[in-house]
Amino acid sequence: MQLIENHFGLVFIDDKDRVVSFPTAIKRLRKDRELSQPGLAKLLSITTGTVCGWEHGSPPTRAMLLLIKRVFFSEGEYAPVEPFVFSVKAIKELRESQGLTIAKFTHLLGVSTQAYERWMDGHSPTKYILLLIQLTFVKK
Repeated sequence: MQLIENHFGLVFIDDKDRVVSFPTAIKRLRKDRELSQPGLAKLLSITTGTVCGWEHGSPPTRAMLLLIKRVFFSEGEYAPVEPFVFSVKAIKELRESQGLTIAKFTHLLGVSTQAYERWMDGHSPTKYILLLIQLTFVKK
């Protein structure tokens, strides 16, 4: 199984160069590594119900797709990702270090500029947004 990233997002390709749906791909990836649904859930720090949902057609979040990419398609042994630790200063410094405007930063995360303003007022982003920040902007 291969993973190709293009303007449509992440596309899974099987050994016969056919596009594979996400439910089929995640099930094959899990079984190829001899993981049960609970085993994959534990690896990704999600519920077994979420894995089951994916295998039956529920779409994953962007953060989860990035995590799946890291787990199954990275070189070397997977080490669990520690979520980005929230602080107003850390988010602002991260955005500025990337040379991003507030509008571009929030667009890349798929959130509103109002959400960013709430973060600057001290309200923490959700754990999924923190994971997405980690996977998108913070180097290994």
